[in-house]
Amino acid sequence: MHCLKAHSGFPFGTFVVNLSGCLLIGLLMVSIVEMWRPHRLIRPFLGVGLLGGYTTFSTYAIETQRLIQAGDARIAFIYFVATLLGALLAVQAGVLLYAFRERCFRGGEDDLARPGVPAHHPSG
Repeated sequence: MHCLKAHSGFPFGTFVVNLSGCLLIGLLMVSIVEMWRPHRLIRPFLGVGLLGGYTTFSTYAIETQRLIQAGDARIAFIYFVATLLGALLAVQAGVLLYAFRERCFRGGEDDLARPGVPAHHPSG
């Protein structure tokens, strides 16, 4: 039961898992729409199901609460805000990484202008 005890210090493991999951969500959501027309349930299945299972936002909430209970309110606040902002930035980074990849490897001209929006190229 050692893992259930209140602890001090910034929970880097959960922080890294959540941010990497958000990066993958950004990459995945854009790539699904850009590559093919998926069934309407593919995005929720992969985004919420697969990557939702990978990320640990419930652990994030519990760790924030435990940091406060352990008297580490400052670290809890930093962790709380850093995770929220980091998650949003990580999703956007995933979208931009996909657009960058498309532009570099497929020669797309307008992919970086509006990442996440399918480019309409005249294809006859």
